[in-house]
Amino acid sequence: MMRPIQKISYIVALLCLCLAGGCQSLQGAPSQYNSREARDNAIAAYIEVINENSIEAYFDESDAQTRLRIRNNFLEARLGQIDIYYREFVSELMEESTSLNVFVDTSVATLNAAGTIAFGGHTNEIFSATASSLQGLKGAMNSNAFFEQSLPALITTMEAQRLSVYGEIRASQECGPTCSAAENLAGYPISRVLADIARYESAGTIPLALTQINRRAGEALTNAELQLRQAVSQKRRSKSERRV
Repeated sequence: MMRPIQKISYIVALLCLCLAGGCQSLQGAPSQYNSREARDNAIAAYIEVINENSIEAYFDESDAQTRLRIRNNFLEARLGQIDIYYREFVSELMEESTSLNVFVDTSVATLNAAGTIAFGGHTNEIFSATASSLQGLKGAMNSNAFFEQSLPALITTMEAQRLSVYGEIRASQECGPTCSAAENLAGYPISRVLADIARYESAGTIPLALTQINRRAGEALTNAELQLRQAVSQKRRSKSERRV
């Protein structure tokens, strides 16, 4: 039969675990929208603009000025749509990372504390085993590719990539104050617009960010090796000159 102090220990542990579970709602970033309805309305508005300024409408139109308007409206709506999905993606990444760490760390501390105040070998073993299991869960989750890498570095790389592509898109849209609509369209045709939209969307992805990080690491290693060879070569020349 369970003794009173053991019952208290179990109750304390369960209550604290419930409180820790509530920490799963802790977010690592502010919500982008006040409600799901606001987010859905924004997406619906962009879809409406895209439908009204479709690729078919662009090619059906012969007037250059109207074509330019359709191209720009389509581009703006697609960029806005991508931005919403990207911000949601980053928020979810940060929320998952924060929630997991807070929940598991709090639960482990709670179970360890409950095991300390509990009397009886079996009770201590139960709490210790549960705490160890949760720590193992955290280790398994953190071995996931998204958590294995440094999340801030990944997000910073994605932001830099997005800004770079965004700047190129804006530069392509402009062709000078005296540029006609026909010249603007010729300089930035719809085929390039579609390609740039795809590049902008890809810029906010984990695989491309990892590729960029690995590329920069490779460049840093190459530069370090070059500097080392130059330093060794300079040292050898200095020794030769002193001998002469």
